[in-house]
Amino acid sequence: MINILVTLNSNYIPPLKVLLKSLFINNPNEILTIYLIHSELNQQDLDSLRFYIEEHGQHFHPIFVREDMFRDAPVFRHYTVEMYYRLAAHLFLPKDVDRILYLDPDIVAINPIHDFYHTDFDDCLFVASEHEHTARLVKGINNFRLKTPNAKGYFNTGVLLMNVALMRKLVDLQDIYQFIEKNKLKLILPDQDVLNGLYWDKIKPVNSYVYNYDARFFEFGKISRKEDYGNIFWIKKNTIFIHYCGKDKPWHHDYKGSLGLFYQRYAKLVQFKQQKYNELGDDSMKEELLKRFTTYVKIDTQSNEESDTTPSTPGQWDLLRLLEQELKEIGLEEVELDENGYLFATLPANTDKDVPTIGFLAHVDTATDFTGKNVKPQVVENYDGGDIVLNKDENIILSPEQFPSLNKYKGQTLITTDGTTLLGADDKAGVAEIMTAMNYLVNHPEIKHGKIRVAFTPDEEIGRGPHKFDVERFGAKYAYTMDGGPLGELEYETFNAAAAKITIKGNNIHPGSAKDKMVNSLKIGMELNSMLPAQEAPEHTEGYEGFYHLLQMNGDVEETKLYYIIRDHDREKFEAKKQHLTKVVEDLNKKYGQDTVTLELNDQYYNMKEKIEENIEVFEYAKEALERLDIEPKITPVRGGTDGAQLSFMGLPTPNIFAGGENMHGKFEYVSLETMEKATQVIIEITKVYEEKA
Repeated sequence: MINILVTLNSNYIPPLKVLLKSLFINNPNEILTIYLIHSELNQQDLDSLRFYIEEHGQHFHPIFVREDMFRDAPVFRHYTVEMYYRLAAHLFLPKDVDRILYLDPDIVAINPIHDFYHTDFDDCLFVASEHEHTARLVKGINNFRLKTPNAKGYFNTGVLLMNVALMRKLVDLQDIYQFIEKNKLKLILPDQDVLNGLYWDKIKPVNSYVYNYDARFFEFGKISRKEDYGNIFWIKKNTIFIHYCGKDKPWHHDYKGSLGLFYQRYAKLVQFKQQKYNELGDDSMKEELLKRFTTYVKIDTQSNEESDTTPSTPGQWDLLRLLEQELKEIGLEEVELDENGYLFATLPANTDKDVPTIGFLAHVDTATDFTGKNVKPQVVENYDGGDIVLNKDENIILSPEQFPSLNKYKGQTLITTDGTTLLGADDKAGVAEIMTAMNYLVNHPEIKHGKIRVAFTPDEEIGRGPHKFDVERFGAKYAYTMDGGPLGELEYETFNAAAAKITIKGNNIHPGSAKDKMVNSLKIGMELNSMLPAQEAPEHTEGYEGFYHLLQMNGDVEETKLYYIIRDHDREKFEAKKQHLTKVVEDLNKKYGQDTVTLELNDQYYNMKEKIEENIEVFEYAKEALERLDIEPKITPVRGGTDGAQLSFMGLPTPNIFAGGENMHGKFEYVSLETMEKATQVIIEITKVYEEKA
């Protein structure tokens, strides 16, 4: 058991969490009790700290003291009244606490503290260190100022091992008051002066470069003749605490100290946990969603059907590795990124009930229909219902006249493109929602849930998403893809889907002598397209109507390639469409010669309806979650596909839930931040439904 003491006001809660994270990481086998002495923190602050500490399996013990206890003590600038509380800690701590380690909140631990914590006091009140680089310069001044001519040093109190048992015998609060009153005009570092002035002969010294390394003097350490104190590798190996003394702190944006890198390491691990304990749906959830989403869409993750690797593009690896790091940072377990770009993670159950394991999935790739390189998201706050200028130079305008769906979003925050790329809400909105929901559940252990699995997958947009997905290793009974469109969509019917690649061989001859010799592959391609039903195209169909969709046509006279996708909800109609395309190719070969036209036709996924209906609770529980949140379920067939379609046929029933995107796969794509927030709430509510019904 190790007791840690901190004293602070609300301004220092964020750096305190960084200090605590560094302690938790570097002392994984220790039981820590964090004692916080304060006079002004509100219940929200305390709840935030309690959940943060207890989610790491440690203990929190706040102690309130009256504000007037040190009313006559000098306080100024960055020296607050809370500094003095450590001097009287023995009066407030439980009687069974006989030693405690006080730490300033502007400190990080970078190595285990066990041995230091159990240092022998040798009948001293405190174990502390003086910052040796300044000792020779100010020793005489301090001795004269504090009237301690025999003191061997001036000790820093930022790291202070306290002999609480002996303090109860020797430290008198009246002595402290009298010293302050008598010397308050001389006190420069007030509480530190008190400790050095009264107890200079009861402090056991230790090496500051090991136990209280002043980050300001890293450069001084480089020229020290004693040890290699200025070597960063020496610090990593030997130093226990780095102390960011003075007014310049590593959480300031302009901090330039070399040792700030240690602070930033731990700060990054808590950057998404700085939010206070709030109700579901607060502004902090929106802020987190916006930060995550706008970060993710800037990474180019378009998939590539021509590639035979998995993932098909290197950009997908970039996002997957970022997500891998973030999953670890928010505290998920079993974070595994395999060689094929499938990223799995676990949020362990926090209930004793036998709750089935459920999963939430999103894909990291974006569509190939329009460029996804150099995405520059634009944020439109409090949308007024009018035109949105995406790109003034190119005169690209997102208008409710062309896209009436915009009328639903008046007063909301919209995220759009700059008119030159797609946005990537399909499916980075889903990725951001899952990440934010998991972070929320980690920070709110009062919400009971079973085991939750998370998966981020590659290459959904080219139909390969689950091809190498290990359902058995994922280990969920049911799952949900966060890959739908507008608010309320809940889908368990998808297209049956196939992809066709058609290659046409021509014969290029100089046009001056081409009669009866030239075979123009481009024109054959045009002829082929004309032989497909003109009304069975995306621009003419809706609901359950299927289509042929020409995605690309590339070529010249000599060779042309066409890429189609074929879609239909009805399996018989789907098969009929494939047969018709096959016959068109056969007829063209009869006309122009065998092997003029070759067809590669591959099924991509099937309508998952039959698999969901066999496990209807996976749909019903999601529907109930929407209704609890006053979201009207819009149960419509998916005019597209999701990884859930293939996964359902692989033994993992996986309906699809809205993620918020509108006008997906093009330059007019946008998403509502409020809809993303609702989707995040749905994820959380689904976990509650399963736990309650178990």
